[in-house]
Amino acid sequence: MSAPVDPLRLWRRPPAPWSLFWVAIAILLTTFLISSVTLFALTQARVDSGLPRRVPLPDQAAAIILAFETGDVGQRDLMRRALNSSDLGVRLLETWPSERRRGELGHRWMAQTIRGYLPADKAGLMDEAAIWFPEIQRPGWIVKAVQVIVPLSDGAILELDFRDRGIVFYYAIWTMGAWGLFALVLTGGAIIVVRRILAPLRRVAAAADQIGRDVDSPPMPEAGPAELRRVARAFNAMQQRVRDLIGQRTRMLAGIAHDLRTVLTRQRLRLEALPEPAQRAKAIADFDFMMRVIDTHLDFAKAEQALEPPTRFDLANLVIDLVEDAAAAGKNALYVGPDQAVILGRPDALRRAIANLIDNALTYGGEAEVSLRLDGTEAVVQIGDRGPGVRPADRDTIFLPYRRMSDAQALDAPHFGLGLATTRAILRRHGGDVTIADRPGGGALFIARWPG
Repeated sequence: MSAPVDPLRLWRRPPAPWSLFWVAIAILLTTFLISSVTLFALTQARVDSGLPRRVPLPDQAAAIILAFETGDVGQRDLMRRALNSSDLGVRLLETWPSERRRGELGHRWMAQTIRGYLPADKAGLMDEAAIWFPEIQRPGWIVKAVQVIVPLSDGAILELDFRDRGIVFYYAIWTMGAWGLFALVLTGGAIIVVRRILAPLRRVAAAADQIGRDVDSPPMPEAGPAELRRVARAFNAMQQRVRDLIGQRTRMLAGIAHDLRTVLTRQRLRLEALPEPAQRAKAIADFDFMMRVIDTHLDFAKAEQALEPPTRFDLANLVIDLVEDAAAAGKNALYVGPDQAVILGRPDALRRAIANLIDNALTYGGEAEVSLRLDGTEAVVQIGDRGPGVRPADRDTIFLPYRRMSDAQALDAPHFGLGLATTRAILRRHGGDVTIADRPGGGALFIARWPG
């Protein structure tokens, strides 16, 4: 039965940083390009009309100011009437409006741009000018008008009220802030969408990785959209088929081993009745060899199937027992590490894995120096020997089944090339692995690590 799914878990998980990074960059660039293309279109329209490529609103304001400043005073009212429209209001005042301050620049960039478009001898008109945004559309902070108030040389006050939103939109500081806010909101929405898309994919990837390490891991929760539920059902069905296949193979090998043991046990009874002591000893040795072959292959098959539940046990005590047993048999074995290290795992399987590594070091390296440490939440066991070491090119293939440390070893040797393969299978079922390094001073160093 599937475990319940925390609905907030998808939001707590960190997103894939590069995916979200590129989504945010794409949105911001798109926003920037829209603004740039629109502004370019406005300036290009001016070029097509025979006007200079300048920013429309400041250029128009500069032209009107210059016309009223240098033109015939008697024609000012006529120019004002000609220019007035739904998009532009022009007024001539005798005194400065009380609601505005001289030099009050609501947009310094626009003031500087207007100043730059005026002739050098008229740029001083902008020293006491005021630029104001009298209307703001809410919500959204979209500027609807820009008011420019400029004192002329003869004392008249020229007031320009631009109401063309298609032009004004690009010059208001609040509007640029609105663009930024829009981009941020759009980016945030895209991030949420990407997180929701990537979260199920991360779950599938995590489940696939976990099954590769432990085929008996819990199934994927069949929750979420219909497509994800179908993927989860197919994934869980595949996991069950793999589990059944491994179980059938293990049961088949166990049945063969049981039948062979029964026959071999009867044969041994007959062998012990042989009259020739030398022949009897050779026959019994052959019998023991066959039994080791059966047990070794059965252990390898069981290593790929978890037959015992994880439990908390003292790993240090397990390793110390293995080292002491080897030392009691006259082998050069030494333990370095803590007296106690309680972890979660399958003790019988880990005992077999570490015993294989110790036996391998004693067989091919003459000694086994075993160290243990808990590195955060990870258990690390290192077994060093003083043998010829393992070439870097062989450090992966040596864990393949039936791959011996020495290919020239006789077929009737006590090792069948399954010990290291069994060790790696056990450790990978625990979510870890075993690697090989050069031991300082000569020899090989086998490093087994897994989450504890």
